[in-house]
Amino acid sequence: MKAVTAAEMSGIDRRAIEEYGVPQELLMGYAGREVCSYVMSEFSEAERICVFCGDGNNGGDGFAAAYLLSNVGKSVKAVFAGDERKLSSASAIFLSICRKSSVPVIAVTDREDVVRELDSTDLIVDSVLGTGTSGAPRGLKAEAVTLINQSGLPVLSVDIPSGLPSDGHAPEGEAVKASATVTFGLPKLGMVVMPGREYCGKVAVADIGFPLPLVDSSDLGCSLIDRGYISRLQLNPLRSDTHKGERGHLLVMGGFDGMEGAAILAAEAALEAGVGMVTVMTTCSSRNVIAGRQPEIMTVSLPAGPDESEFRALIQSRRYDVVLAGPGMGRSEYSRSVFHLLLKLIPETQVQRVLLDADALFHYEASCSSGCALPEGAGFLITPHFMEASRILGEGIAQIKADRPAAARRLAEMTGSAVLLKGPASIAVSGQTMNINTSGNPVLATGGTGDVLAGIAAAFLLRDISVLDAASAAAFVHGAAADIFREENGPVMKSSDLLRYIRRAITGRPAAAN
Repeated sequence: MKAVTAAEMSGIDRRAIEEYGVPQELLMGYAGREVCSYVMSEFSEAERICVFCGDGNNGGDGFAAAYLLSNVGKSVKAVFAGDERKLSSASAIFLSICRKSSVPVIAVTDREDVVRELDSTDLIVDSVLGTGTSGAPRGLKAEAVTLINQSGLPVLSVDIPSGLPSDGHAPEGEAVKASATVTFGLPKLGMVVMPGREYCGKVAVADIGFPLPLVDSSDLGCSLIDRGYISRLQLNPLRSDTHKGERGHLLVMGGFDGMEGAAILAAEAALEAGVGMVTVMTTCSSRNVIAGRQPEIMTVSLPAGPDESEFRALIQSRRYDVVLAGPGMGRSEYSRSVFHLLLKLIPETQVQRVLLDADALFHYEASCSSGCALPEGAGFLITPHFMEASRILGEGIAQIKADRPAAARRLAEMTGSAVLLKGPASIAVSGQTMNINTSGNPVLATGGTGDVLAGIAAAFLLRDISVLDAASAAAFVHGAAADIFREENGPVMKSSDLLRYIRRAITGRPAAAN
């Protein structure tokens, strides 16, 4: 499923009306019907319903819902905060229908009016502001948003919570915190990324009659990473004559002295995700710790120094298809030298793709003052969290969190690589294409889960899919494994617990019954 900006949704609406001949009144009526159906399904015990309408088309959807809710026997009033002269012709039609059907339409002009109308209500339907608004709510609409939030009542938002921007940045003022949201056609970008996702409650995507070619168009630049997305990638097919070489050889560079666990987690995660072979290249002392820890993991020692000629001979001694650099690499002068030698020598190897994570991003960021260009000849993926993104972009963390999609796009543009900006609803970007992850939960907030994610992503980089698809699939599988864990074990998890859920997360199948 796609997710859209306000401009994209406006374009779909306009084209549906102008090119396909779908009447705006029909779309608005279907929107009202879907809101009514949701209320009857999810808030059926609510008898007294206050539909709070603004003077945009979102308010027209509210008038349509109020009329239909009255028709099914609910005690409904439409509270209008706006200027009737600003209503579109379609909105005016449904306002008129409400009045002719004896649905009370109450115009409010001040805070006291709003307080009075919210009293003696079981459910608020929020249709004050829609996707076409920008900036913080103002005047009476701002008062309405505040009082709706303070009411303590369940709130169903129409299309998008009032005050929440559609395009993915944080609200500039207060926004409605809904219990649920019925959105039309497609989810809006601001509803599927943080912090906007927290305002929406349970989200239902309703079909109100937009033509399928418009809502499934390749011109829409953002997709949701869900089970359907993963299924289309066909991550599991194996031919009867497949051998380990065809499944690829991953080189994990990291786990330097005292940080062996990070490289082990990444390598084990890659094995669980279906890698053919995996080698950990680390310091001599760390190799003694890692070797034999997992029988399937091969190990090799880095040269001291490191000496460039020895390093070249070492990295060219075997064919490595993908390199994962960073987990447990550390930030010493030695690790910095190893990192830069790796980048320098990548064009001389058969490495097809490179993933930079964790400490590799620290060394990469430190070199960005003289340009962030990465070597040609291999596809790169970087996987920063907010602090790492802040250092690369030279921006504050708060600025990045306030508009995560824009920050991810800036990272991709600056580095010329695919980007997975980690966090709740992780964002994958390559060029003009963006994907938003839908899996995961707070049990992932523990040390080492990023190393597991890096290992899964590296394994998927070995598949015959794009770098963006590999990053997207890894984010989903990582989050889905955490979702399965929490459902079966509760809210406390250590990163190694994720490993045994990766295979189930890939297939989407439950565990076999005992």
